[in-house]
Amino acid sequence: LTIGGLVGHHLAKKDTEILNCENKCEISITSTSTKGGTVRIGGISAYNEGKAFDNIIGNCKNSAPITVDGTRIASTHIGGILASSSKTAASSTALKITNCSNNGDITNKSINNETKNTKGFHMGGILGYCEKANFEAQDCINNGNVSNTGEMGDIGAVYAGGCFGNLRTDNITVTNCDNYGVV
Repeated sequence: LTIGGLVGHHLAKKDTEILNCENKCEISITSTSTKGGTVRIGGISAYNEGKAFDNIIGNCKNSAPITVDGTRIASTHIGGILASSSKTAASSTALKITNCSNNGDITNKSINNETKNTKGFHMGGILGYCEKANFEAQDCINNGNVSNTGEMGDIGAVYAGGCFGNLRTDNITVTNCDNYGVV
């Protein structure tokens, strides 16, 4: 399940930019998955998938709450601006988020009762999860609370951050980013 306030799944085949956008609509998902899949919910974009290109999200704002509730969900990625980003090619892919803000609360109430394929809950006011891409964030602000009342079960983990939930990449640069929300 992949839902974004403006963009659901973005497969970058060239350098791309998402600029000067705002989401003002609440996003609330209740899912009962029978396959234990990944849920990606983002205020601006849910899933950015790159193939060796530069992807920029700039001057964007989420002004509404995001809530995920459900059972049998193996992994949850929630971000006020972007839920999840990964690259699919061996060469360099860059994700840059600049001058973005989140004012909506990020809430995960999911129950993970899977015994395999569990990848955890990843939540951040700006970005929930980033894997394998060179990541840069500059001048971003989170004012929303980030909370997890979900249950992980026996395996998996919860990754929550005021701005960034889980950054799983070698090259990370974060400059002038602030969190004012409760985590």
